[in-house]
Amino acid sequence: MDHDYQSVQGVALAFLGMWLTVEEPAMSHGMWHLIAERQQEGVVTQIKPNKTILHGRVSRVDRAADGWGANVEFSVDKSAAAEGFSDFLQAKPGSVVTVFTAEPDAIEVGKDYTLTTSVRGGPRGERVVIESVDARKK
Repeated sequence: MDHDYQSVQGVALAFLGMWLTVEEPAMSHGMWHLIAERQQEGVVTQIKPNKTILHGRVSRVDRAADGWGANVEFSVDKSAAAEGFSDFLQAKPGSVVTVFTAEPDAIEVGKDYTLTTSVRGGPRGERVVIESVDARKK
């Protein structure tokens, strides 16, 4: 039974890889391959290059129970796709989004930031991951 599941999984991944390489690259750096990151839960992949720039304020930081990373509640003032990327998040001004950070010490509750984020998928569903953090000046 495990062998059948692995075969189906392999065929699905091969098909997905073919689908990704058929499209014309929209970005100058041609990043059309799957991106995989090893994490404690398994492999997280970015299916299609996407990147959203969020401007707003951190309203809450919930550190993970195992000590690795944190979920951040972020109040959105402005949201836009990064140049050359798709915006999978589509956050509206006034909304609150939950994003994951591997470096919770880089942000503080109540401060304004510009976050570069991307939507990632994995064995337990998708989530928004912070790629970079810049403190906003008032």
